[in-house]
Amino acid sequence: MDVQSHTYWHPNFKHERARRTSTDYVQFVRQQLDMSRKRIGAQTHRPVNLLAWPFGIYDDQSTALASHERYIATFTLEARALRRGDSRFALPRFLVVEATGIGGFARLIAEPIGHASP
Repeated sequence: MDVQSHTYWHPNFKHERARRTSTDYVQFVRQQLDMSRKRIGAQTHRPVNLLAWPFGIYDDQSTALASHERYIATFTLEARALRRGDSRFALPRFLVVEATGIGGFARLIAEPIGHASP
């Protein structure tokens, strides 16, 4: 099993950007990324280098900050198969929750590769 980052306390970056100065916002995002990595790493003793954006909210600035903080890939909430050419800092993912159920999960993982866009 692998545990990766979802930020330190799952903020809504759109709300945080609106209420902070530009400098404070950058510091805030960097702290969220760094503190999450340190906390998870201390508990698991494993590298933390992947991030799922809270609420799927990201932009060019946040992906640049994630890269600067040594994350190697990040995930959005765009529910689709991976396409050639997708940025490694905006990879799609399927949100699987309890309501998805076993049948829904089985359909997601059984989708033929041929259905993915090139």
